[in-house]
Amino acid sequence: MVVCPHCNQSSDGTPSFCGSCGASLGMVSPTESRQYVRITEQREIEINVRNVPEAKLALKELKLLKKAFNTKKKEVVEQTRQIRAQYTDQVRQKGSKFRGGGTIGGIIRTFQTIDRDNARRNLANALAPYEEQRRGIEGFISAIEMSVLRVEAYILETSRN
Repeated sequence: MVVCPHCNQSSDGTPSFCGSCGASLGMVSPTESRQYVRITEQREIEINVRNVPEAKLALKELKLLKKAFNTKKKEVVEQTRQIRAQYTDQVRQKGSKFRGGGTIGGIIRTFQTIDRDNARRNLANALAPYEEQRRGIEGFISAIEMSVLRVEAYILETSRN
């Protein structure tokens, strides 16, 4: 288990990325080795540039950071796809509900409905952490895109002057 230097969450999933914020783990984090772009403990992106060349470097860092988050998002989406495929296989193996049978058939169908509802609930519980993680990663990607726009606007405005 590794503790993320950015959000202080323990990560037992993929050893290369934080399961909570998607930051790089293990080796030196990309944001720790850079001086222009930094992710704060509040999960905000800080950009510290003084001139256009630094802004261009910060832009490259942001794009690399976005690629890292997109890679993590792909991993999460693949994990959810595998969980859904496993659920679909289980549903197919069970087949359709019992038909007919009067009162006894109704009792059997009731138990089958309860079993299927439990399976759907278990699926939702299994997917919930991945969906939350995906939403968090998408939030970071969105924040990175907004930061890219801010840096590009800075470059454009500074170049005009």
